[in-house]
Amino acid sequence: MPNPLNTRNTMKQAEKKIQQALDVLSVLQRPQTLAILTYLQEHGSSAYIDVLVHFPEIDVEDALARMSASGLIYSETQYYQPHYRINREKLTRVFRLAKALPESAPVNVL
Repeated sequence: MPNPLNTRNTMKQAEKKIQQALDVLSVLQRPQTLAILTYLQEHGSSAYIDVLVHFPEIDVEDALARMSASGLIYSETQYYQPHYRINREKLTRVFRLAKALPESAPVNVL
């Protein structure tokens, strides 16, 4: 007979992973995310100030914080300034999962 505690832990772990996936999708659906990801792909590691100057109309601090929290980008300090770069492994996994979805799956579930 299965141990109910193991089942409960398994469910909590699955719920956590689902929530993390929803968080990533929520960040990806924002137009500023795509703009910043495109910029980072073209420029590689970029300082916060460079991203800020390039996107004066976007709340860059909030966008970068959300992207970093979701794991889409890495943040590191260089010369006393935060620099950001794309987490290619995470994006590859997200795009692979998105391609695996059936075409009939609802797109705007968030």
